[in-house]
Amino acid sequence: MGSRTSDKRHIVTSLTRYKWVALILGFVLVVLSGCANPLSCMLGCASPQHPQQYQYLPMNTTHIAHRVIVLENDTPPLQKAEYFSEMLKMLADRLDAAIIPGEDGIDVFGGAITHKSIQNDLFAYSIKPIPPDRPMPVLQVCPTEAMEGETPTHFSDRVASCEQANAKAIADWQAFLKINHTLLNQVRTQVKRYTDAMKKIKPINDPIAEDIYGALVDASSHFSHFSNGEKLLILASPLRNNTNVDYTRNISLRGVVVRVTFFSFDTASEGDSIKAYWTQQLLSFGATSVTFYSPQDTIVDNPI
Repeated sequence: MGSRTSDKRHIVTSLTRYKWVALILGFVLVVLSGCANPLSCMLGCASPQHPQQYQYLPMNTTHIAHRVIVLENDTPPLQKAEYFSEMLKMLADRLDAAIIPGEDGIDVFGGAITHKSIQNDLFAYSIKPIPPDRPMPVLQVCPTEAMEGETPTHFSDRVASCEQANAKAIADWQAFLKINHTLLNQVRTQVKRYTDAMKKIKPINDPIAEDIYGALVDASSHFSHFSNGEKLLILASPLRNNTNVDYTRNISLRGVVVRVTFFSFDTASEGDSIKAYWTQQLLSFGATSVTFYSPQDTIVDNPI
């Protein structure tokens, strides 16, 4: 009799243990399924969402100010022919790399410095603006479990509405990026034709004279058509002006950053004298800054 009672107690204890183990396992499975409150999963529980992969990603979401770039490129024999060609290549490569979403447009002008530099144009073109990419939209946080007293149907409707709104936001975002990147590729293709043509321009050999003032008159005329944006004047030259045929004080470089590239000289004193003279002249025309780069520094720093 005592043995039978002991066996019954043992069976009851074992069953009780199995029930607790089953409950604990069930609890763990429910938690792993994504419900913060396992009891609420009796009414409804949404499965966790996996990270989504997108076909288009934003490249740049900010505006880049409109730019006006004027290159006045000096010619042989005063300037080395290789410097003339390298300056064109450097500018072309920099322009190719500058075409990204958010670019508010670039106007580019190039001229040759010769004995008569006014209207001695090498190229002129405009790069159309591209809107910035839109950043990824901020998505709604969809419910993962039902509220207290909420029916499974109502909970399911809330989840579906939230997911549909997020799906639409993502679809609209992807559609915009597709259109914007198509425009980007079109602009890049167009600009590539311009820059390829720039690289093929041959140096002009002009041993007659060096008309720096005529080049500045040309640059002033180009900049006068633009009231806003960044303005850059590149003078690829040793700046050894030896004619006053186009000298005038009616030159405006207001708000223009001037960079003198491939600047070379025979002696240090000559270089210092030329730098001092043209820094004073260019600042008096309204330039915001004047920086000189030797041929080596030009290639290393690429100050465009």
